[in-house]
Amino acid sequence: MKRGFTLIELLVVIAIIA
Repeated sequence: MKRGFTLIELLVVIAIIA
């Protein structure tokens, strides 16, 4: 794993994109 991608990180990204 290069980056510790967690559910929180994904939610943050989705929130920014949306």
